[in-house]
This record gives sequence, structure tokens and C-alpha cells, in this order.
Amino acid sequence: LSKWKLMALIIPAAWTSISYAYDWNDDVTQRVQTLIGNAADKYVQGDYDSYNSDTETAINLLLTIEPQPQSPEQIDARKIQAAQLVDETVKKEIISLEQSLEANQAKADAEYQKMQSMSKEEKEQAAAKAAAEKALAAKAKAAREKAEATSDVDEMLGELGSGKSAPKTHTSTSSGGASMAEISAYTAQVSGMIRSKLPAWDTYKGKRCSVVIHMKPDGKLTGTDSYNGDNDFCNYLKEGLNSIDEFPKVPNQSVYSIIKDASINFKP
Repeated sequence: LSKWKLMALIIPAAWTSISYAYDWNDDVTQRVQTLIGNAADKYVQGDYDSYNSDTETAINLLLTIEPQPQSPEQIDARKIQAAQLVDETVKKEIISLEQSLEANQAKADAEYQKMQSMSKEEKEQAAAKAAAEKALAAKAKAAREKAEATSDVDEMLGELGSGKSAPKTHTSTSSGGASMAEISAYTAQVSGMIRSKLPAWDTYKGKRCSVVIHMKPDGKLTGTDSYNGDNDFCNYLKEGLNSIDEFPKVPNQSVYSIIKDASINFKP
């Protein structure tokens, strides 16, 4: 987390408060860096609950950067900037971690090649170490690929929520076996149904609200949460979602694994 990126979150303060702000902001930076490193490691290990907890804490800490936002609009803008900054930085940490583990694997493989002159016990230890490093590198690679796939899906969901056409060029099956075309087709149905419940959509132009939507494989809506954005638009969006009992049935399990707890970004 570079200080220059952190400073992009800061509105120029009065000279009398600069010393205090810098001390506090430096402390926040260090704590956020630690949380991001932990989050990347937890993501690679598959501990997504801890990953979500660490990233959420990092975002909340960034909201305390001095001078803190005062108006609801400033708070919403800071939240968006903080979430984007944490997301980008965690993904860079995951890539860095993968590269480090790959280097360790290469070193372990080289040591394994030298074991012809070792004792039986030393050979077994070298073989075990090489296998462990290989497994960690494979896990890190899988985590990076999942993070990249999630970025594609997040981007697509954001476009759908804004009413734009969904991308049709992605056909990769890296998102848990579901192609981007399948995900795009289904989320377009979901987004279209939600939009149909929002007749005053155009009056909220320039506003934004993201919401996590929970559903069952049969399309039944089980709940919504994590509303984030303009308060008025989020309340309007919540009213529309509360009027929906179920969406179309999800076409297959692969699509369901992506869409079941999807966060869709709505932007009139």
C-alpha cells in the first residue's frame, strides 16, 4: 500500500493539524498493510471468512484517515475509494505471494536433485520439502486465478447493474466451471427483473448502490445485505428487491456457485 495511493484519500488539512494527521495516517497505513498481507495469505489458504474479515477491517480503518469525511456523500466516496484500494492491493499481494512460493518450489526442486549423495533420511526430508513447496505454489496459483476470475465477474455484474450490455467475448471456464456467457445470460435476467421494480430509476442518475443478493438454486430470493452507496438510492433499491420473491431458476450448479451471493453494483 503506497503512501501516494493513501494520500489520494486525504483532503488537504489545515496546517495546524498536519503533524497529527500524518502520525495517525502513518499508523493506519502500517496496520492496513499488515491486514492486507494477512488477507492475501488467508485467501491463498482458502480461509475466506478471515480474508473477508481482514479486508473489511482494512476498509474501515481507511475511513479514519485524517481529515475524516463528514457528509454522507464524502463518506460514500471514501468507502468506494477504500474498497477499490484494498481490493487492488490484496490482489497484488496474492500475485507476489505466488511468485515467492514458485521461487521456493524451484529451490526445493534443485535441492531434491542433489539428494543422490544423501542418506535415506535426508532424501526423504528433501522429497517431503519439495512436495510441500510444490503444493503451496499450486495453491497460490489457484488463488491468483480465482481472484482474476472474480475480477471479471465483478466487472460484468457492475456493467449489468448499470444497464449496459454484458460482455460476450469471455468464454473461459475458470469461474468454477461456468462460462462468462452463462453467467452473463443469467445475471442479465436477474438485473432486468430488479430494474422492472424500479420505475423511478432515471431520477437517481449519478447515484450508485451495491448490494449482495442471496438466493437458492431454484431462484428463490433468501435475502439481501451489505447495501453500500447513496442512502436514498439504496433505500429505493431495497424496496424494489423486497417486492421480489424469486428470480428465474439458476441454469446449473457452476453458475449458482458464482451468483448465489453476488454483489451487484447498480448505477442509473
